[in-house]
Amino acid sequence: MGLGVCIGYSQISISDTSFPIIGDSIYVSSTSSFDSTSGIQTGLNQTWDFQQISQNSSIGYYYRDPATGNNHAAFSSANLMMTTSQNPMSENYLFSNPTSLQFLGMAGNFGPFPVNLKYNPSVPEVFVPTGLGDKHITASQARNSFPSSILPDSILNQLPIKPDSFRITIAWADTLSMSGSGILKLPEESYPVVQFNHGFRTTTTLEMYIPFLGWQDITSLFPGSENLNTAGHEFIYWSPEVRGFVAKVGKQRPNARYRLEYRTNWKLNNKLKTASIETVAQISPVPADKILNISFSDQMITYNVQILDIQGKVMWKGNISGDQIIEVGSWVKGFYLIQAENLDGVRFTGRVLKL
Repeated sequence: MGLGVCIGYSQISISDTSFPIIGDSIYVSSTSSFDSTSGIQTGLNQTWDFQQISQNSSIGYYYRDPATGNNHAAFSSANLMMTTSQNPMSENYLFSNPTSLQFLGMAGNFGPFPVNLKYNPSVPEVFVPTGLGDKHITASQARNSFPSSILPDSILNQLPIKPDSFRITIAWADTLSMSGSGILKLPEESYPVVQFNHGFRTTTTLEMYIPFLGWQDITSLFPGSENLNTAGHEFIYWSPEVRGFVAKVGKQRPNARYRLEYRTNWKLNNKLKTASIETVAQISPVPADKILNISFSDQMITYNVQILDIQGKVMWKGNISGDQIIEVGSWVKGFYLIQAENLDGVRFTGRVLKL
């Protein structure tokens, strides 16, 4: 998932996607003041309406040169590093190419421990759904050992014996499945989207090593240990039209309130906002039933055209100079996205409803 990446969140990688580059910033607003039931409806042809919300906080995602990170040596293949305004001490390392965005791992301060922890997926997490209920499961584990001197006094003073060393183990698992599709309405604009149901669980264990006794679990001995393990879920809304994440509704823990996050800055490589296809072509009939006609006003220009369903699957593609009639009678009812690009690389986009 070309997505803004957070620690512990799966990535969705779709071909023909515009990904962040060094120097990009993405801003996401969030609020807990909304009708949560409107964000957790599932199924096809849904409408999720958040037009009346007002933000109460904002998070910045900053994409930087990985060489400027403190832990670049542990992620030598990374060509992008992301930090957030919410946790500036955490560094997320990524590898980006024209067709995928891969999360390699993270490093930074972890709770009360001034240590570096890394999470490295064993395989790139790439998920393109084929239909409702299609599922992707990821699980991994990271373990790091450190000298006992790095433990804070608040923990050392509680231990009956000073350990030789200690280690932290993070077990990580999440499930991502396509749970719906439809129209997402945000305060400024509406988008055809695919909905993903994302469940995640993180279990953290702190152990100390005592000669002759071996490794001893001390997770529950210090204040705040109950916050080390997280289980939650969220609904992610991904739009092929803007080629990325637009919103999510979820909660970190079962008894927490639902929270809505939605992107408020669409500048990403200066590509996400492109001109409307209606400025260079006429689309008819709208809505379409059996045929779709695309007629470009300047017949001297050749456009590379793609029509995609809202999951990002290419339904038709070809080069058009002037007029083109496309048979759509066998296509599933719903919204389709039209992308047209001229020889100069300028992209025009639009959408059409198939009855």
